[in-house]
Amino acid sequence: MKNIQKITIGLFCTIMIIFSCKKDRPSLNNLPKAAFDIEFVDSNNVKFISKSTENPFLFNWTVVNLGDFKGNGVIASIPNKGIYQVILTVYSQGGRDTLSKFFEITKNEKPACTPEMEFLTNCSSRTWTLAKKPGALWVGPANASTTWWAIDAAGVTTRSCAFNDEWTFNADGTVDYDCKGDLWGEAATGFKPDGCYPESDLTADTKFWGSGKHQFMLTGGTGTDPLILKMIGKGAFIGLQKVANGKEVSTPQMGVDYKVVSQTKTATDRFTEVEVNFGAGIWRFTLTSPE
Repeated sequence: MKNIQKITIGLFCTIMIIFSCKKDRPSLNNLPKAAFDIEFVDSNNVKFISKSTENPFLFNWTVVNLGDFKGNGVIASIPNKGIYQVILTVYSQGGRDTLSKFFEITKNEKPACTPEMEFLTNCSSRTWTLAKKPGALWVGPANASTTWWAIDAAGVTTRSCAFNDEWTFNADGTVDYDCKGDLWGEAATGFKPDGCYPESDLTADTKFWGSGKHQFMLTGGTGTDPLILKMIGKGAFIGLQKVANGKEVSTPQMGVDYKVVSQTKTATDRFTEVEVNFGAGIWRFTLTSPE
């Protein structure tokens, strides 16, 4: 009888130990639950800290229209005031989950006047237009091995409404766009036939392509990273309204990133050439500013 009791008690204890281990061990099949806190390091640097459950092994953060980050906790530097959205996607062995929150930056941080910033803004402000010369608008394959189309001297005259546009880049990270009351319109942006149209012809869907104030950032430019000019804000663009990252569009986007191909100067003028990969190839635009 005592032996039977010992066996029974031993079996009971074994079952309880197994049950207890299973209870404490997280399931590999449970979906993660995304959660995070937002902390301000200072007025323009924000820390995102994951509080997600179910042991995620990958944390992807996106600050909409600014950039992507990876890690359990990351710090984003945001120079311009405004309301921003941050999205966290976490992955575990059970799947993934996403959570987004909004936060506000209440002041502009004056960017450091690097040589690239000086070239663009003169460390105060500088106004640029499309260069009135053949090739200022250019499109070709991604490797730039040939030319599909480039504007010629006659085209510069035909598109006078595009070549009078002004972009004034300011050292505080803002950019003032002035289309001078007219713009180049084509079928892709809702105009037929191709030609110059008054700004007042923009529709409710396309009005953000008109004159207005936007923001910009310069990123990269060190090591093997190319210098990127980020135009930020609905309708912000350079060159042609229809050209966006990875596609051509018929309505204003929330911003476009431009690779800076070159920055050169002569005794009388400065030139900045920027490039956009629109999926099928690349567009290049050449801006100029008097020295």
